[in-house]
Amino acid sequence: MQNFPRTQGATLIVSLLMVMLVLAMTMVLTAQVTVSARRSSVDQQTILQARYAAESGVSRVQSQLDLISRLLRVSALDTTVLNSSVESDMAALCGLSSLPLFSGKANLCTFPISQGLGRVASGVNARTQFLVRSMSEGAFGAEGIAEANSSVRSQFWSDLFSGQQGTQYAGGQDATYAARFGLQPLKVERIQESTYRFYFKVPDLRVKGQVGATSQNLLARAAQPEGFLLISRKPFSRYALLTNHHFSNSDDEAIGERVTFTDLTMFSGPVHTNQHFLFEGKLWFGGSVSSAGCPQLGIGLVANVAGCTQSLQPGGFFGDNALLTPQIEFAPINAPVVCGADTQCHAPQFGSSVTWDHEYVELPTTNQEQEGVAVQGGLALSGDVSELQLRQGQVLGQVRQLISYTQNGVTTRLAYGPDNKLLIQASDGTWQPTKRNALGVISANPGGVAAVFNGVLTVSGNVQNLNGGPAADATPSEPSIAAFAGLTLATTGNVAVTSSLTYASPPCTGGHVRNSNGTVTPATCGDLTARNMLGLYSSGGDIELVSPASCPNGFGTCASLPANARMHAVMMASQGAVRVRGHDEPVRTSSFELGNIELLGGVIENYYGAFGVTDGRGYGRNFVYDPRMNDGMAPPSFPTERRWTVGLRSEKMVNGVLVSEELTGLRLRGDVVSTGAP
Repeated sequence: MQNFPRTQGATLIVSLLMVMLVLAMTMVLTAQVTVSARRSSVDQQTILQARYAAESGVSRVQSQLDLISRLLRVSALDTTVLNSSVESDMAALCGLSSLPLFSGKANLCTFPISQGLGRVASGVNARTQFLVRSMSEGAFGAEGIAEANSSVRSQFWSDLFSGQQGTQYAGGQDATYAARFGLQPLKVERIQESTYRFYFKVPDLRVKGQVGATSQNLLARAAQPEGFLLISRKPFSRYALLTNHHFSNSDDEAIGERVTFTDLTMFSGPVHTNQHFLFEGKLWFGGSVSSAGCPQLGIGLVANVAGCTQSLQPGGFFGDNALLTPQIEFAPINAPVVCGADTQCHAPQFGSSVTWDHEYVELPTTNQEQEGVAVQGGLALSGDVSELQLRQGQVLGQVRQLISYTQNGVTTRLAYGPDNKLLIQASDGTWQPTKRNALGVISANPGGVAAVFNGVLTVSGNVQNLNGGPAADATPSEPSIAAFAGLTLATTGNVAVTSSLTYASPPCTGGHVRNSNGTVTPATCGDLTARNMLGLYSSGGDIELVSPASCPNGFGTCASLPANARMHAVMMASQGAVRVRGHDEPVRTSSFELGNIELLGGVIENYYGAFGVTDGRGYGRNFVYDPRMNDGMAPPSFPTERRWTVGLRSEKMVNGVLVSEELTGLRLRGDVVSTGAP
């Protein structure tokens, strides 16, 4: 019993020592965890810094791609630049001394996968010449790139289109990034005489972000891996409707009698006027709508160039309201609803962009360009043509495009097939090869090689009767334009159309339908690969669609259109109008109604020609835009705008058909794919 206190003390000491040991171990473990946590935090911070550095590299390359888009939006070659200069630039892009004579769509060159546009030690890289011309020093200056002379701009484009070799992008101090990137040229195609496509690939971008020994690697892929630059003078055929003066004639403009778009108005393609539109009711526009805002009586010559002679007034008229500008530019979702003093509201339905301050679009005043092409490889006629007939038919056991014309009482009959070799019918009824003289006049070439026809027919004078073949009711049994044929008729005078003109393979069927709820069901356009097309162009007169009510000796007693006439064509009267002859003449019979002009194509005109009047005289309009024309296609040598432009586009499949669409930019998307060791 005497040892109990001593034992108890020893036990207490041992217990205290154990507690102290546990506390010490806890402190050690806590310290280790704290150090580990701090080390982990530092590692995470380093990885994050490396990730941010890699993202900076992606942003650096993306900024260059964004710059391309902005420069292209202001690209334009001087209007004095000739086709031959652009041809030289396209040849240089391909590394060729010259381009072959244009005879149809062709692949000009294909680039090896590893090849970019190359670089030069100084001066301008010839392969970049067309880009250097298109984007000016001023355009680069507006983007903060000062003193961007032609050499600097050439280096910029050489770096961007550097192919697999790429251009080095690097930056940063403590946290750095490194990447090598270049767009890969693929090929150059010539689609039309004034239309080229420069295809390229947007490759994957690999960027390494580095902080000390820690790295992060990003892989960025293009949202659109391939695209192309469209180098072109835009053909006027791309418009569903374009008017210079938005009045029916000069007399109406003088008194302010405006053309009114009403509930019956339905356009599915781009619509533009250099003046103002007047909207009433619930109209429907499936494509873009734009106007330049030239005032009434405000179009003329400015420094010998057509344009607005008065201050621009952006906006549009809605019913009986004064000129309104809801917004300079707006998306369809923000389309205005404007109500007048009579409480009637006007609510145009817009399916695409609307712009009230679009640049003035100048119309050509001659057909010299078309005549030059006709002399070279088409058919050039001097003097009035009393009758011109276009139709599909059989010649020598093959479906061919037939062309017959009458001048001074003499009729000449021509035919060509998919090979474009032109035949002529001799006086004995046989078909012979043709030859063409230096003036573009065609004659027989018995036993020789047939001349090739490029589809362009010019007339220095009037065409008094254009039709699709003989028929009592002006509705030819055969199509006017064979499935393989593309034709452009360009005249200096008037063209009188006296029958329906139709395609063997129309790209669209039916018309637009206004539903009971006010919506519109567009026409079906399911054959965008169709090749046949027709362009009618008068540089100095009108294109007149001849109504049977206009016949001087009684209704329907002259060559004239049927009821519900069909017109498959793009029609352009650059100093006149596309109009119905006799649009305001009474039908003079209660059992006959003219119905609509069913147009598949587009109308481009100086004045908005009248088709009928609101009391039922004349024809109505049922216009369906040919969507092929929005994809860079056009009748052969159809008139183009003066400026050359460079646009960014891509291709995609729509209902099994490859079509192109405008690209707003080239976008990269990236994710972390690997992490370096700390």
